[in-house]
Amino acid sequence: MKKNKIVLVLGAALMLGGCGNATANISHGSDVIGTIGNTSITDGDIYSSLKSTSGYSYALTMIREQIFAREIEVTDEMRQQAQDEYDQYAEQYEAQDTGMTAEEYVIYLGYESVDDYINKVYLPNYEQQALNAKYMDDDNANFLEEYEPVKAQIIQTSDQDTASQALEALNNGDDFADVAEEYNDSTTYDGSEQIVTTQSGLPTAVMTKLNDAEDGTLVNEVIADTTNGYYYVVRLVSKDYETIKDDIVEALQDNTTLTNDAMVYYLKKYNFTVYDVDIFNALRDSNPEYLVQRPELAEEAESDSTTATN
Repeated sequence: MKKNKIVLVLGAALMLGGCGNATANISHGSDVIGTIGNTSITDGDIYSSLKSTSGYSYALTMIREQIFAREIEVTDEMRQQAQDEYDQYAEQYEAQDTGMTAEEYVIYLGYESVDDYINKVYLPNYEQQALNAKYMDDDNANFLEEYEPVKAQIIQTSDQDTASQALEALNNGDDFADVAEEYNDSTTYDGSEQIVTTQSGLPTAVMTKLNDAEDGTLVNEVIADTTNGYYYVVRLVSKDYETIKDDIVEALQDNTTLTNDAMVYYLKKYNFTVYDVDIFNALRDSNPEYLVQRPELAEEAESDSTTATN
């Protein structure tokens, strides 16, 4: 049975609550693993060193593994994608003629086998993509409010008259893709149907017009972005989530902001708690939003970031 709470355990035990500055130790920390002269090196020395140098990255890996284990079922397709990615890497590596096979090199790096390497290096990428897709459904209302995903066709020009001519041609019944080919001067938008969100870099005015439009309709005005000097002509294909869901998933599967939002959502779901002060501080500095036991830290970091950019 899957537990309802994730408590981060690194090595033997990494703990920090809301109380005090706890630091994790291992039960066999005094065991001597070697000596140099009169100086003994213990398991505790190694543990402390590993925690200080690799604890943060290892903690993030463990966090993701715990979430994936609870939320994602690894499919044959995902395993095949990971295998294909490794096969491509192996082919490129062995073409360098280093004197080792790809398998030998993987074991040299410290992995138990090729399968171990695939499971730890390539498969997590596909697990994360699956988690992102699941998050869109599990937290759908918040996802739609934050990202406002729609499928649209877009023409972007740096000249208002050109945009007006494009709009006129569309109102005369010309095909959107043909009009875009003639009038568009953007490399980002070519008039094809594509998913756009609040993460796409479009002006707020464009996203607002698209969300206010009816499916399958042309926004019958040139939308000006006076800040950057661009003009937009847009057509909404659809904003119905179920209709365009597969396209949304494909468009956002590797989006870093969505990945972060998904992780925070599931960390909250499982009451993720860190008890070790060193790992806590590392997360506070790099990913304060992951410390769901202390939500005010993420709010403070966001406020500081906003202040710094203003």
